[in-house]
Amino acid sequence: NQSIVDQDFEAQFSDTGKYHIELFRTNLSDAGQIKDYIQEEDFEDYDLLAFMRGGGTGLEVFDSDTLSQAVLDLRKPFITALGHQDDLVMLSKIADKNLATPSALGTYLQNIGREYDEKMSLIEGLKLEIEKRDQTLLKKEEELEVMTSDIRNQLNIRKSQLRNLRLWI
Repeated sequence: NQSIVDQDFEAQFSDTGKYHIELFRTNLSDAGQIKDYIQEEDFEDYDLLAFMRGGGTGLEVFDSDTLSQAVLDLRKPFITALGHQDDLVMLSKIADKNLATPSALGTYLQNIGREYDEKMSLIEGLKLEIEKRDQTLLKKEEELEVMTSDIRNQLNIRKSQLRNLRLWI
């Protein structure tokens, strides 16, 4: 409830326009309270959950079997950013993605946003290239139709000349 890890997270994550993030605060010193909290909240409309907490004493609450089971029962992908680089608790081991710190979570989401922008830019470039090629193909198709029409006309003229020549002979 009194942590400032959100500031560490936000310091690394400036590209918030791509995400809808809601911060839920709860007491993280008791595994039972955390379990009760996540069971009472409605996370149905969320795509992903992230558990953030800074380092120090008290991280052992995230080694709880009942808390881990409650998180798994949510059936939501989840990320952990608990403690420091060397801290590894059970919840982090079963997470879909484990990051060392709340700052690392901010960096991770920032990088995903950047990669998304790069891929969208590439897709837009490919769309333009496809449109150019489509227009080139349409133009060539039109030219081919004109050439085909000209060849047919020339063939008809030659046939007519050949008939006239046969009649004359």
